[in-house]
Amino acid sequence: MLTFFDSPRHAKSARTITVSLMPMVDNVGGFDDVLTELDNNTNSTNQTDIIGVAQKVSSAQWLGFRQTNFPRGDPYTIPFVQSEVLAVDFVTPRDKRTRLDSLNIGAYEVDTTSHALFAIWKRDHRASPQKQNLTDVVLENNNFSSLDFSDAVLRNSVLANAQFCHSIFRRAIFDESHLIASKRANSENGPLNNGADLDNAGLCEQSDTYSGVRLDEADLCEVTSFVDSDWSGANWWSARCISPQLYEYLLKRFPPSSAADLEKASKSARH
Repeated sequence: MLTFFDSPRHAKSARTITVSLMPMVDNVGGFDDVLTELDNNTNSTNQTDIIGVAQKVSSAQWLGFRQTNFPRGDPYTIPFVQSEVLAVDFVTPRDKRTRLDSLNIGAYEVDTTSHALFAIWKRDHRASPQKQNLTDVVLENNNFSSLDFSDAVLRNSVLANAQFCHSIFRRAIFDESHLIASKRANSENGPLNNGADLDNAGLCEQSDTYSGVRLDEADLCEVTSFVDSDWSGANWWSARCISPQLYEYLLKRFPPSSAADLEKASKSARH
């Protein structure tokens, strides 16, 4: 199938079939190889293919997760975000894997597709998350700062251990999304080193302790759709601006822990 990616006649069909089959790839190394080839042929015109892979991989993990009747509101029960990426077993066949093996593989594939999206949006200035359907997608362990997420659908998405400083989220939909801190060790694809900025030095305020979702100077001005969303791992009070509706929701559900941060939140709401 990969040989058709460069074919003017068959590339589109080959990519469509590949995207639908990716979650069923049994070998982790094979998953990496296929995703790499898919990514190498991705630009602003077909970025939805990588988004599709990210959705399918994370949706499969969400399905198994929900079947365990997880206690909503506890981010540390999301195994495919918290499981160890670097401990993935590349060799053991599917029928021989333990439950832990499967969780680690799921975590690895989710993290890998997150990194692929990061790479596309950073290397191609025409590619953007703006107006994209990112339902169920996990964005983690990378620096997504200064990207435009305006009008994006982030329903039931997971943002974890990542930076979105100066990013724009106008009219983005956050219903049932999770902006959380992760207990996972640093990702092989994009370690954040406890919140330190990677490739935009000085963009985020440096921190030796914060490892959640960094929203320094993010634009949340027109965010009005956020039903049942979890912002427990986000420093939302550091946003440049925030809609009145979201401010009231977050102040009640996920209040700042210090007077200084409370004052910052108030300023963001008045911006």
